[in-house]
Amino acid sequence: MVTAHRSLTLVVLSLAWCVCLLASSLAAGEKRSADIHRDNGALRVSIDGKPFFTYCHDTGNPELPRPVIHPLHGPTGEVITQMGEVPGKKEKHFHHTALWLAHQNFTQGNNWQMDADLAKKPTRYSRILHQQFVKVGGGSPAQIVENLWWDSSDGKTILVEETRTLTIPYRPAGRRVIDFTLALRARDKAVTLNATPYHLLAVRAVDSMVPAFGKGAVITNSEGQTNPKDGTPAKWIDVTGLADGKTIGITLMNHPANLRHPTPCLNFGNQTIGLSPTHKESYTLVPDKPLHLRFRVLVHAGTVAEADVAQEYAAYAEPARSAP
Repeated sequence: MVTAHRSLTLVVLSLAWCVCLLASSLAAGEKRSADIHRDNGALRVSIDGKPFFTYCHDTGNPELPRPVIHPLHGPTGEVITQMGEVPGKKEKHFHHTALWLAHQNFTQGNNWQMDADLAKKPTRYSRILHQQFVKVGGGSPAQIVENLWWDSSDGKTILVEETRTLTIPYRPAGRRVIDFTLALRARDKAVTLNATPYHLLAVRAVDSMVPAFGKGAVITNSEGQTNPKDGTPAKWIDVTGLADGKTIGITLMNHPANLRHPTPCLNFGNQTIGLSPTHKESYTLVPDKPLHLRFRVLVHAGTVAEADVAQEYAAYAEPARSAP
């Protein structure tokens, strides 16, 4: 009887402690959710009132031929993506735009690259055009659901219809994620995604975080390889380096249900990394048979080992067994 009384007392004390913590958090203004604010062609996502990323979708602007995420912020607000190899200039690989989705070579199109001379009508580049948001909602998780069209390089034909979902669960600052779910449908005729390294989900981190320029920066994959050769298959690929003097990483995760998992990965000059299911072999989209893909982007504090990225991937791959 005494033991039961003590157990009940401990339960009551524990509940009281939880209530105190909750009250303290609320008093401190802790929201414990992700908020999304519309802002002139962009969606600004914050968690606990601190910026996480901006989703730029104003594809009516000729300088934005596809939606991009920029800036993407690190755990304490650091900007960890950059627009192009030489930010602010249309030279070298200026079309490597922060965190983005695109494909470099498909039937009648190429929406990876861009024309540096905007005064001329592009002759071989196409666009991913924002059509509408089906849903924009904050909370835990927050979610963005968007309809997009992939057009032909001459701009006269819509080739692919895409439904893109971004889900942002509440996570601690040192381990934040963006989950992408894609459905790609050929509109009227079959569209072949030709073999190329340059697609589909890619990220260009700031110079200090990439091995080509950053001291101590490293690209790592799920197979334990550092600065792996372009096209090396992996379940995930990560770039980690210094941003504002702090060690921060960005991991691109390929869900095991995806096409050709583990997918070949892009490593462009130890700068831009990506997940490339048609790196070595084409894939044809046909009408009424959408291609479904799932990816996760993890933004983590510390090294790959310190962030336990392998366990984070296991949680993503098998959430029922090892939820984060």
